[in-house]
Amino acid sequence: MSSKLYKHVRVKPVSINDDYVVPVSHSDYTNSQSFYQSTRVYAGLFANFVQLLSNKGRLFVVPKEEPKDLSGREGIPVSKFDGVSLSSINRPYSRLFLTSYPKSEIEMLANPFALVTDGSRCLHTFFYQMPMFKLNKQLVELRNRSKLEVLIHRRFVELPGVHGITVFVDKDKADALIEQISNLPLSLKGDGFLVSRQWIDGIKFLTYYGEEVPVPDPVKMAGAARSKGITIARFEQNRVLVKVNDTVLPVHVIMNTQGKRLNKAANIVMSALRLQKYLGMDVEPIDATDVEKLKSRIHETLQRMQTGVLIVDGQEVGEVFVGINKFYFDMTHNTLPRVSRLNIDYVQVEVLANALDLDLLDMFPRRDRTEQLQKLFNFASQVNYLSKLKLVEREARL
Repeated sequence: MSSKLYKHVRVKPVSINDDYVVPVSHSDYTNSQSFYQSTRVYAGLFANFVQLLSNKGRLFVVPKEEPKDLSGREGIPVSKFDGVSLSSINRPYSRLFLTSYPKSEIEMLANPFALVTDGSRCLHTFFYQMPMFKLNKQLVELRNRSKLEVLIHRRFVELPGVHGITVFVDKDKADALIEQISNLPLSLKGDGFLVSRQWIDGIKFLTYYGEEVPVPDPVKMAGAARSKGITIARFEQNRVLVKVNDTVLPVHVIMNTQGKRLNKAANIVMSALRLQKYLGMDVEPIDATDVEKLKSRIHETLQRMQTGVLIVDGQEVGEVFVGINKFYFDMTHNTLPRVSRLNIDYVQVEVLANALDLDLLDMFPRRDRTEQLQKLFNFASQVNYLSKLKLVEREARL
């Protein structure tokens, strides 16, 4: 189904040569097929926007393969580009945005506090992976009443996403609360989200063939500044409410406060500003280009930070931070279980093994590949292949 939610757009290629960005073509590369694949960007909601930015000479892609000799080529200083905001977190400077600011205008429209946010906490590939979507009447009204205005040489409205009334809880102290709401022994320490069934059902993804697709369970989503995770449980909306002053609101999303990450302004402060606007308060546009004004705005907002009383199953359980956060979704991942090779080299595995005092090499000794092991591996590969066929058949039926 993900193939119907996205389309390929051609983006102009460049290469970084001695601190200069120079245009390149297929003749500059040994493998022209690899070059052409690198210039095709897979995008959803913003696909046409990506194409427009490329056509206007603002957005470029850097192919993975090293080009041939580019000596003598003229270009633009790489300092004129933002090479982080819209690139993969695993491959900085894979996509370049020509900008007059340290962060791209796209990043500042998604997160007006980008200039005072941790440099690696950017929109990154969620800009491309956010599918087209349709909201029910209640969520459209929520977004229209809470969307913020941003100043970047003129006034803009923040980049669209899905707004949700969000409660922020300390992940180290919330296990009992999360279990009470989900009826499962879950935790937010793995950066998951609890979402209301009614909120998630009010969102439909749209394919490029005009079809509506329900949001799957689980689904990968993120707030601003790379506060990402997957949905770990759904709850009935009438069970979880939050009282702000004299107003009782439904809770759409429960997430952690982001701990020590330098992205609280992008999440908690912006959420607070959206809630203030939704409740009828005056909220001035955010000047995204002035660092000192941004710091002052954070201080002012925290002084007026909205807290609410969380109500679960009719009982008040405590005071929480509350706001209206903005979320993006990623439908490019296959979340179905799949057969894979055992790998004990992951950092997470090593941490867990040390905590449990396990000797992994003793538990999983290295062995030569015998005929029997080869047969087991072949069988596992066939199961994996058949599961993919089943997925393709199911998408064809849909």
